[in-house]
Amino acid sequence: MAGNGRADGIDTGSDLHFEERWWRMEQVVWGAMTLVLIGALAGAFGRGWLSEATAGQRGGALSVDYERFARFRTPTVLDVHLGPAA
Repeated sequence: MAGNGRADGIDTGSDLHFEERWWRMEQVVWGAMTLVLIGALAGAFGRGWLSEATAGQRGGALSVDYERFARFRTPTVLDVHLGPAA
């Protein structure tokens, strides 16, 4: 679908099929970057809402609060809670 056109006396070539594929790829990349940004803000890559986890039941004999995603050379916190039954 290559075509030749003229713009202000300059010969130009166009490939609408390629341009449509390029625009579609740009939309996919922008969507992926948006998802990564939302994940980062939610804590998927560090401290935040998505990285907090608990094993066991609060008020039970034993529960542990921890970060799901540990990072290299970064201190992490592990909170152990002992209930009255322990």
